[in-house]
Amino acid sequence: MATELKTTQEISLGPRKLEDLLSEAFRIYKSNYTKLWAIAAITGVLNTFFFVAIYGAIFLFPLLSESDRMMSVLPYMIIGGVLGYIGFIIVSVLVQCALIYFVAVQYYDKDIGFSDSYGYAWSRLGTALGTSILVGLALGALVLTVIGIPFAIYLGVCWCFALPCVMIRGTGIIEAFSKSYALVKGNWWRVFGINLMFAIIVAGINSIAGIIPVLGWAISTIVGMPVAVLGSVLLYFDLRVRKQDYTSGELAEELNTINTR
Repeated sequence: MATELKTTQEISLGPRKLEDLLSEAFRIYKSNYTKLWAIAAITGVLNTFFFVAIYGAIFLFPLLSESDRMMSVLPYMIIGGVLGYIGFIIVSVLVQCALIYFVAVQYYDKDIGFSDSYGYAWSRLGTALGTSILVGLALGALVLTVIGIPFAIYLGVCWCFALPCVMIRGTGIIEAFSKSYALVKGNWWRVFGINLMFAIIVAGINSIAGIIPVLGWAISTIVGMPVAVLGSVLLYFDLRVRKQDYTSGELAEELNTINTR
């Protein structure tokens, strides 16, 4: 479906220290921010839509509760909310997948954009969506027990590379869990700390964007989401280099293999 990746003008994948990961993330972001924002824009627009819908429902609820129309409208509101939430999850996973692919291909002499990234993401959406749902259900169940929260944090870090495994390595759902766990094994605190650093950066972006009424939700997603994905993908590469002597040639081979399926 996509053109074959070229391995000319390769850039080394690592290994990298924290400052090197931050520097590399900044380099890629600075060089491609317009494309990254375009890819993330869909989720940003949906965030704004949900913001308006939620606050609109909060405003209308007291008015409807005082009328006879409340019971006739409520089922439609519930159904609309459920369908909207399901759609939001699907689109969010699709956007993450498109960003993962875009970041991975930056290590090659290939000028890709919106359509290439989404075309590749769409081809792996079923597996990626299944992986994300299983992670969410497993961690959510642990959090609900309260005493399972420490285990949820531990497994959340262990499985944080499940989507990159699906998108870059072409794994299935179960294999994505095992490959991610193997990468994190022996590096849990380092992975936790670096992910936390990128999360703090994203939180800072969200705080600044949150000052802007309504549109702040969209801006924070469009600007912040690529940062989170950059941190995840670059750390994924770093661990594979350290543990498997991973090369950019192997990266190209993996992506090309998925492209030709």
